Amino acid sequence: MAQPHKGSRVQINVYLPAVVAALVGNDVRRFEVSSTSQYLADLLCHHYGRPDLARELGRKQGQLSLTPRTPPERIGTAADHTEGTDDRILVKMRVPSDVVTLIDEDAADKGGASRAGLLAAMTCHAYGRDDLTRELEPRKEQLQLAITARHEPAA
Repeated sequence: MAQPHKGSRVQINVYLPAVVAALVGNDVRRFEVSSTSQYLADLLCHHYGRPDLARELGRKQGQLSLTPRTPPERIGTAADHTEGTDDRILVKMRVPSDVVTLIDEDAADKGGASRAGLLAAMTCHAYGRDDLTRELEPRKEQLQLAITARHEPAA
């Protein structure tokens, strides 16, 4: 059966820590959303003040956002903090273009963070896992390291 057109969307690929991806998957099932991509896109629509662009999430659940809402019992175990925290899962989401513009503005306000880095950090924060968030400004640091390495004399 044909699907209704969802409007202009942009695909954003985000690597989430496996622990956080599992928590997101639990919520996808709990809220009975069709996919992880749709769940995260709808959350972003709500978070950035555009619930009118959300396709599934929020119609029954009310206002939602990516602000911390995780009860302590869902945060994870001590083992999650030390084992497997580098395991990352690729999550592809198709976000409405109007929301992508807001994400880009937010990223620019945060020192030029990448879309993917910003969204991964926001998702980790929403699920109470700030300890798994990577720096939001790795590009500046990496660029500085590359420039420094080029200008240092060889030993």
